[in-house]
Amino acid sequence: MKITTELVEKYYSGHCSPEEKMQVEMWLHAESDSKEASVLKDVRENLSAVIDEPLQLKKAYRLSVKWMSLAASLLLFFAMGWVVYQEFYSKGELDKMVYIRSTVSGKQEILKMTDGTVITLNEGSELKWDEDFGKNERLVHLKGEALFEVAKDASKPFRVIGEHTSVKVLGTVFNYKSYTDSRVELTVLEGKVSITDHDGEEHILVANEQIRWSDGIFAAKSLVDAVDYIGWKDNILLFDQTPMKEAIQTIERRYRVSVHLKDQRLLAQTVSATFENNSLKEVLDMLSFSLKFNYEIIPNGQVILDEIKK
Repeated sequence: MKITTELVEKYYSGHCSPEEKMQVEMWLHAESDSKEASVLKDVRENLSAVIDEPLQLKKAYRLSVKWMSLAASLLLFFAMGWVVYQEFYSKGELDKMVYIRSTVSGKQEILKMTDGTVITLNEGSELKWDEDFGKNERLVHLKGEALFEVAKDASKPFRVIGEHTSVKVLGTVFNYKSYTDSRVELTVLEGKVSITDHDGEEHILVANEQIRWSDGIFAAKSLVDAVDYIGWKDNILLFDQTPMKEAIQTIERRYRVSVHLKDQRLLAQTVSATFENNSLKEVLDMLSFSLKFNYEIIPNGQVILDEIKK
């Protein structure tokens, strides 16, 4: 579904259908930066048009360059304020309490929601919901990865808004991976799950089914042993044909390090391996042997991956 100005106006005036509302919320979640840039671009263009227009005023009434610069700064300031208002405080949401729980690298957290749903938040993740959760709907926003054990309530579907996709269930157990700049991955352990992508296409999954998107593009739907994909709860790292870029991001979150590549050819590799409570050195030893690269761990939390061995 294409996001148009008219659709956004319908959303903020409260006239969207449930499907339209879901699509706009997914867009707001994933595209806030570009939204802001678009608004500022319009402001700048309008401002330029005013400044460039010949002034047919007498010299005594002309604004100095200093005052025009001040006017431009104020206009941009208020434009930024408009974006923030539209993003967070429209539709009477100014008085709503918003809850945000986040985890740092190497840490996990278990949350029990008011409806009885249990959410295990993986490292480097963020979950957001407001005080109306459970009243008319059960809605959360996820950046990162979490295991959801959703309490059953047929009258109030549980929805998760992530990067490029939105999940909807009544009562089930699923793992949802939706880190920024990483592939989206949904794995179902129990029950049935509906997931909708940014194009509005819906996919239905049942137990031991998994679906993936890479850079917002549908990648694959397959049968898996779903239990393998929640091993992170027990400090197990599972890489299953994982792109090297994503594997590096996972290692950075788990071991709280920053990885730098000197040989960009490594990014063409994929990783398939399982590590259970292994140290950073043990993980890098195994990967460097199988993928044939050198590495160096620097005491300040840096890891250097060097040229591929000949």
